[in-house]
Amino acid sequence: VVLALRVGPTLAQASPSAPAASLRRLATAARKSGSRPKFGPALGAIASKAARETGDGRHDPVFWAELCKELYTRLREQSPQNITLTLSALARLRIRDDELLDHIASSLSESWLRNFNAQDISLLCGSYAKLAHTSPRLFQLCASELLWKLPDAEPQELALVAGACAKVRVYDATLFRHLAALCTRRLDEFGARHVVNVLHAFASVDAPAPDLVRMLTSRLNSEGVVGELEDVGVAQACFAISREAPRQPDLLDEAFRPLLNKLARRFIVIAREAGRPSEARHIAALARVCLDLGALSRPLIQFLSAQLSLPKEGAAAGRRPVLLDIFEAAATLRASIDAAASAGVGGSVGHLPKEAAALEETMRSVLVELVASAASATSSLSARDAESRRLLAWDFALGAWLGDGWTLKLRPKLIRSSAPKLPHASAGRLSAAPGQKPLGRDSAGRSNP
Repeated sequence: VVLALRVGPTLAQASPSAPAASLRRLATAARKSGSRPKFGPALGAIASKAARETGDGRHDPVFWAELCKELYTRLREQSPQNITLTLSALARLRIRDDELLDHIASSLSESWLRNFNAQDISLLCGSYAKLAHTSPRLFQLCASELLWKLPDAEPQELALVAGACAKVRVYDATLFRHLAALCTRRLDEFGARHVVNVLHAFASVDAPAPDLVRMLTSRLNSEGVVGELEDVGVAQACFAISREAPRQPDLLDEAFRPLLNKLARRFIVIAREAGRPSEARHIAALARVCLDLGALSRPLIQFLSAQLSLPKEGAAAGRRPVLLDIFEAAATLRASIDAAASAGVGGSVGHLPKEAAALEETMRSVLVELVASAASATSSLSARDAESRRLLAWDFALGAWLGDGWTLKLRPKLIRSSAPKLPHASAGRLSAAPGQKPLGRDSAGRSNP
């Protein structure tokens, strides 16, 4: 009944949960009834067309509920293309139906996946990743099947598979070795976006591929390639450099610094052309790699600081991650000012007192709002732990910047009492305290663009 008559703003909201036995009975009844399907063999094509013609947030919940119901109840009758095109359409509109996703993941088998081509499997993995629906069993089956089919994949499909696995944190060493070999062999066919996607994916899962990283950064350093990137691609490239620089210090002056210079210039061009503030997570990614590599520029710090602003009023659950990104960007830029002053960048004006004060006020405002919304927005223990670890990375620095306002008032309310204090590594750039990863290296310590 839940699947048959779901109506609401989104499928995820309209379909809380239903017993698996009830869903199986619904699917069995639909097959035995002999009724003709509403969409039939054109299910995937209809879903793709509807997704292309639908604006964000304006989809028809009844239409998509019916479409999902048919895919669920008649899954065994669908072609691989219908399954993957429909899932891709749902992912494009951010319509997450957990029951449908679980049903498909549990139903697909090794023998069934043999009927899927490389494009089908890449769309399947990409859809689950975009909807943030982790299914280790499904990704493992896909990884095994892809070993046979990757040679037939197009560059965008190779990049999509790598990015999807990285996003859901499913790392298969054999699969990534095959991806590295194929990407190296066919690098000339990759566009700038696909190059960045592959570089970001390998950096995210810490996959060892030094030769591939060298070739990818060399490609990005080629004339005009960075100019093809959007702000997301620039942020992903910055994140990848920040992760790869400690592992490959020999590329620091040869590849990473020249590429960072191009990325920073491209970021500024995009921000000015957009006419609106850049996303905080993208600002944080660029500021972090500059701090890590010691590439401290007073004009860049000033430009990025001016881009930061608190978001307008919104739902607490959706606003909280944005606030954490703003905090991280402000903290990284504030640490950059200290590092620039210590290094003598900008001479006597390297301290940038105006920007430092503004960044401290931004951090204070964000932390106060996080305290005010903590009870309603962060209910789970795992979410509180993740936030605590993210804030702990700046514990000592916050004490220096905000004084007792942090130590006595905000910290006790935001950091769990059992959490230890961590050394602040903002001045270490490529190094960190013994036994500690460089600042922001783990998934909880820094947002991954």
